Amino acid sequence: MLSKANDNSSCNFTFGFIYKKNNWLIDLDLYQKNITGLTSLSKGFQTVNSDYSEGKNDVKGIDFLLQKKWKNYSSWLSYSYSNAKFTFSNINKGNPFLGSLDVKHHFLWSHNFKLGAYNFSLGWNYRTGIPYTNGTKIDSDNQIIYDDELNKSRLPSYHKLDFSGTYSFNFSTDKKWKGKVGLSLLNIYNQKNVLQRNFSVHTDENNHQMISRNDTFSLGFTPNIVFRVLF
Repeated sequence: MLSKANDNSSCNFTFGFIYKKNNWLIDLDLYQKNITGLTSLSKGFQTVNSDYSEGKNDVKGIDFLLQKKWKNYSSWLSYSYSNAKFTFSNINKGNPFLGSLDVKHHFLWSHNFKLGAYNFSLGWNYRTGIPYTNGTKIDSDNQIIYDDELNKSRLPSYHKLDFSGTYSFNFSTDKKWKGKVGLSLLNIYNQKNVLQRNFSVHTDENNHQMISRNDTFSLGFTPNIVFRVLF
């Protein structure tokens, strides 16, 4: 498929197949997307100047899903591979670089078990960290100097294990009012996942200018309780 509007154009290609039999599901998709006519200002890249620059985006990837259902239990595996690169004439010396939200590998393994009015779910989520540009030192004007190559580094891999359980019941025999109570445990093993990394300049106790790394972390172990009334 090829589409064009004003000075922007995109070319998208997808291929896939789906297989279903005996409660098995296999879904595979391959894709490639090329977009031209992008501007550096609209993308808002960090650690680069605000000069206007035109460029393009090339994305290719694979999405895979494997699912199996039994009487009261189901499980599925999903995996995604993605490679998203940008090219701008005035950024990164005109060389391609990874997008700031590029996730190379993403893996999810989920389980669901139903026993009467009880429903239990368990899921493990893993993905590679997103790219960032590393701050290396401070110049004579106390400005941060970054790596020559944009988005050369990656954050540590992100992963967590989540659990949820619910119990459904009726408030009355006519079943007009229904209730549900549940408990969820997010990030069970309290993984310290880094979501974003930035750099700043600070003054130490000796009045020296130092470069500081600032990380933003996801929530640690987080329990939740839910109560719902349906009518």
